[in-house]
Amino acid sequence: FRYSGPIAKVAVLPKGEQILEQDSVFSIGCDRGQDPSRRNTYISKLNRYLGHSNIEIAGAPVQGRSGGGLFDARGRLIAVCYAADYILDEGLYVGPEAIYDQLDKLRLNRLFERSQPSPN
Repeated sequence: FRYSGPIAKVAVLPKGEQILEQDSVFSIGCDRGQDPSRRNTYISKLNRYLGHSNIEIAGAPVQGRSGGGLFDARGRLIAVCYAADYILDEGLYVGPEAIYDQLDKLRLNRLFERSQPSPN
């Protein structure tokens, strides 16, 4: 895509840091194609489904929020929206390991790996 303005950067949850059920989080997405908006929520379930890490949040996202980020209380990216469960009223997000895998494929490991302390 092409974007002519400045693009804000966001930190990615470092590998090894835990997220927990009931943690306060917020999502950013574009409800029905509108401008991005923030929704405050919490993690309702971790890794309910097989495969990559996955996160469920309270409150199903509306159409247009897929691809939007889920952020921890410190504003770090922890997941990306991929579906809504309207029956359970939950949002489904691919978890941090999938983000690490994609960044690793692009050789952008520095975005999520903690810097190692100097031996000196």
